[in-house]
Amino acid sequence: VLPDFNIGTNAGLSADPSLAQAIISTLESAPEYSQVLNGRFVGGYITRHYGQPQRNVHAVQLELSQATYLDERTLAWSNAKAAKVQTVFSSIFSAINTWVKQR
Repeated sequence: VLPDFNIGTNAGLSADPSLAQAIISTLESAPEYSQVLNGRFVGGYITRHYGQPQRNVHAVQLELSQATYLDERTLAWSNAKAAKVQTVFSSIFSAINTWVKQR
């Protein structure tokens, strides 16, 4: 079973570690969701190719488990699940925005 949020930074090469930590810290404050950093999904071509933190270009991949927005039994869209995960995304984007402003 995949974690709910799979964050990839090409093992820390495509984004500043403090950005990844800001995202992970945000996810840790939502204990109903599991998360992993650089687990099975470490970042695809775009993440690896364009992420150049030494040039202030940060790339983070996020793979989201369909269990966070679908009814797993029927694979039908779940408005309730989607609304719940949207609040987590809002928190992630807020954390990224704060991280950017602090740099």
